[in-house]
Amino acid sequence: MPSLNHHPTAHTPRHRSLMHLATRLSVPALCLSALTVHADTLTVCLDGTCDFTDIQAAIDAASEGDVLQISGETYLLEATLDIAGKKLTLRGMVDDQDRPTTRLDGQTLHRVVQCVDGEGPDTVFEHLVFQNGWAAATAYSSDEEYVTGGAALISGSSPSFAQCIFTGNTATVDESEEYPWSAGGAVMSYFSSATFTDCTFTNNSADLGGAVFSGRSSNTFTDCTFENNAGGNQGGALDTSYSQTTLNRCTMRNNSAPYGGAMSNWLGTPTLEGCTLTDNSADYGGGMHNRMSSVSAPPTLSDCTFRNNSAAVEGGGMHNSGSGSPTLTNCTLTNNSAGDDGGAMYNAGSSPSFSDSTICDNTPNQVTGNFFDEYGNCIADSCRENCLPDPCPADLDGDAVVGAGDLTELLARWGCIVDPPGFDCAEADLNEDGTVDGADLTVLLSSWGACQSQPRS
Repeated sequence: MPSLNHHPTAHTPRHRSLMHLATRLSVPALCLSALTVHADTLTVCLDGTCDFTDIQAAIDAASEGDVLQISGETYLLEATLDIAGKKLTLRGMVDDQDRPTTRLDGQTLHRVVQCVDGEGPDTVFEHLVFQNGWAAATAYSSDEEYVTGGAALISGSSPSFAQCIFTGNTATVDESEEYPWSAGGAVMSYFSSATFTDCTFTNNSADLGGAVFSGRSSNTFTDCTFENNAGGNQGGALDTSYSQTTLNRCTMRNNSAPYGGAMSNWLGTPTLEGCTLTDNSADYGGGMHNRMSSVSAPPTLSDCTFRNNSAAVEGGGMHNSGSGSPTLTNCTLTNNSAGDDGGAMYNAGSSPSFSDSTICDNTPNQVTGNFFDEYGNCIADSCRENCLPDPCPADLDGDAVVGAGDLTELLARWGCIVDPPGFDCAEADLNEDGTVDGADLTVLLSSWGACQSQPRS
């Protein structure tokens, strides 16, 4: 197999053609060409038939805007790849199911890549697998911040990742244990604003943020999946500190940590929209743990689902403590469990607010602690009995058939006005317009016959 340290000579066919062209250009033509940036595609493969066999050599030789097309093979990296601040696209290959086949392997010896020189969103990683990266906590700045990041370290930079997989990466403490915590099994972000789109994080581990640690950063995750990651202390999948993290339509499943099985936030302001947190586990906050979040900008969740998460102690779905209170809109928390208290949510010194949300079928109870029931919520022990829409509202007498008995019930309430209540007639106001009248009779007659449900209890 060709050496990974191979560098193309100065007289490859590509370079000879460029040199020949340069000798034929006039000085004015050279000046004009200098004003035009042309992006090249540099190829990388291990069999020696491409421009390069070594990815770092290709990065070093590339110019701004170039694309590195990397073959679908496993690259056993001898050192961490350093992008050196360049605007490049590192693009791997995919199989017939659109899964990345280009694997960048740290061999459990070092991290895979670092962006620490101000890389921006034009530094792009596509269709790549980052695997077996490893990093130990080391000092980074004069304020005693320390960094790890098993697969990727992103500091003061904002690269873009699309359709990438991070798997089997680890962050640990250094041997001297001078820095007591490791952070970001796959990715550590520090003063950065990276974006991750359609990426998968699996089987990564660290003390803080089994998959990702976000410190003083504003990262965005869209359509990403976090599965089977482990945090030794907090944030099985994701741990944020002083960060504004955005997650859109992400799934967090089967992650674990003592605090925040899927996600932990310390003085952070995460925004989650359309996310699903399921089957995660922790001691506190099986799905999410929020601690000392910002009072002015608390965690915000909309259209999110917490299901089948578990906490050995408190907060099966979510645990909130200290200042700052999350807001949940159109969210569902069901079938979560806690060993002691707060099956869906446990609040200590925090008062979350709920709107248009469903919280039911959690054990041993639903919500422990203060909260604001804003509007449109169903918070009940049983989803079926209390929170699901009645599939047969015209069955007024509860016999699973809309028939003569229901007609009698409706006629007995004819003309009744629901508000202000006189006779109990709300149940017969089938179209919910405030009055029992002909419109309700039309609804009843259109539902005539057997219901498609069991009698109501």
